[in-house]
Amino acid sequence: MHLNTFIETSEYFYGVPSAEFLEKRDAHVFNDERQISIEEKYRRWDAEWPEYHQCSIDPTKKIYRGKKIDLICETHGKVDYKQYAANGIHVSTFVQGWAKDETGAEVFTLWKWAYGNNRHIKLEKNKSYGYEIIGHINAKYALDLINEKTNRFKWPPENPLTLDEFL
Repeated sequence: MHLNTFIETSEYFYGVPSAEFLEKRDAHVFNDERQISIEEKYRRWDAEWPEYHQCSIDPTKKIYRGKKIDLICETHGKVDYKQYAANGIHVSTFVQGWAKDETGAEVFTLWKWAYGNNRHIKLEKNKSYGYEIIGHINAKYALDLINEKTNRFKWPPENPLTLDEFL
């Protein structure tokens, strides 16, 4: 089954990040040359954990070792995880291009941290963390919703297209 437009959901997941994930995260933070704070680097790299966790608990999902998508799912195909933000889901111009030329995501899975107002807590060894999957959206449909100035789309979509309008 492939998504035609979008599905809103509310599924909470909790788990303990593996030592392997935390070691890879720390290496990424250390090697990240962007001119941003160390806290911002941890926030960005910790945001990779939900897709890793999903692959560890769901045998139909496999991590993709590349830049264009996050994982392959037997249900949704090529999936890229996007973190919710009140000002809209951000989709970089690179990800937009890959989705347009069909080498990238077919579906965006949308999620947020399960604590308070979607706040990041630095992931640590032997501690449990939670996140909520809030929806799935067809990537090409999401591209139609993106504000070109901000590279963001609202969730849930405002004035969504009907399936007939989309197709």
